[in-house]
Amino acid sequence: MHNLINVVTTCQIQELIGIGDSLTPEQINYIHKVKKSLPKNGKLPSVCISLFMELVLLLSLSCTFLTIFLTFCCRRRCRLRIKRTSFSVLCSSIYIEVARLFPPSIKWIDLRNQKDSLSIESPVEEPHLYLEQPMFLLVIVSSSPNKRVNAGRRDVIRKTWGNVEETRVPNDVIWKVVFVMGKPQNAEMNQVIMAEHRSRRDLLIGDYKDEYRNIVIKLLMAFQWASKIKCSYVLKTDDDVYIEIPKLVEWLIKRSDEHSLYGGILYQGEVVRDKTHRHYVKKDDLSLEHYPVFCKGSMFVLSWNLIPKMVGFSRHIKRIGPDDAYIGLLAFQLDIKPVEIQGFQQFSHMHNLINVVTTCQIQELIGIGDSLTPEQINYIHKVKKSLPKNGKLPSVCISLFMELVLLLSSSCTFLTIFLTFCCRRRCRLRIKR
Repeated sequence: MHNLINVVTTCQIQELIGIGDSLTPEQINYIHKVKKSLPKNGKLPSVCISLFMELVLLLSLSCTFLTIFLTFCCRRRCRLRIKRTSFSVLCSSIYIEVARLFPPSIKWIDLRNQKDSLSIESPVEEPHLYLEQPMFLLVIVSSSPNKRVNAGRRDVIRKTWGNVEETRVPNDVIWKVVFVMGKPQNAEMNQVIMAEHRSRRDLLIGDYKDEYRNIVIKLLMAFQWASKIKCSYVLKTDDDVYIEIPKLVEWLIKRSDEHSLYGGILYQGEVVRDKTHRHYVKKDDLSLEHYPVFCKGSMFVLSWNLIPKMVGFSRHIKRIGPDDAYIGLLAFQLDIKPVEIQGFQQFSHMHNLINVVTTCQIQELIGIGDSLTPEQINYIHKVKKSLPKNGKLPSVCISLFMELVLLLSSSCTFLTIFLTFCCRRRCRLRIKR
């Protein structure tokens, strides 16, 4: 069970009387916090698929996939050729998914090199924050100065979910939004960005080239700046993501401990050793073969008091390419266990999936991304604002994840029936690579 706890939803935990075994102390503490977070009315969500049913669906999906594979390999009158390379890719994909669901346990090791003291970039332009009272939430949005689409996203965020004046949050807490970026690639774009900064006064600009290989530099610069601004929490996100701040603030207020949060969408994977991959990490830079569990970089929340500690550790831990994995390493050194924020949902191609996401699914999520266009961010905001006056969602609202599982399962089942029919009819199907 200690390997399955990451795929168990909060409502599944809340409806169980007993759950085990092989749970770690941290997992027992996490389950207790979930149990204590039951809504005031004592009611669970109207639709809460049991853990057993979820595992049955996953098993059904796996069996369907295996059936398809066996159909392809069937030697009865079907001239289907599967090359060794395709088989290797298939096996690798299955291995990666199994490894993600059952991640290896990693023992704590000290990754610091006390001989080195790595520098952190200082911003050349800073936001103008006028704070009369302590801030509850600082939102750091990673953006780019080089593309007009990013400028469009910044503008739409200022008008929608990042609009501090028009967004009503619980307890009227104070929160601010800051956009972080490097220097533009040319003088013309630099003039545009500086004009935006003078007008909006919400840009944090560093003296480094804004490109993918410098994303860790960007994040550490932002964290070092944030360490000087007193607040309770820091949300790091991207400009192609939508965050419902009132829901996030409500979730944070309900937490009993505000000093040790590292939460978001949990992920764990192998350290990439392929030199052609953009996430390539040399063995000398990181000896681990698997990353500790970390929160995906599109949206995660940190307790503010962890920020100075992470900045300090980052001066002695070799910088690696993936910024979210690097933050995970810093949390690993601090012995901070990441927690899942169930209301965060991220897919790399969300902009292609947004049309199949229902309004009730959008309304129940806290964060949704990534790769959203300005028009899609605006659309999600309108859906969020259209919540019924009683504040209640429809009685039946299947989660986005479960809907995608069901769609995929149905597609695989249909394909299996089709292939089986073709085999029986001695169809000569040629499936090209």
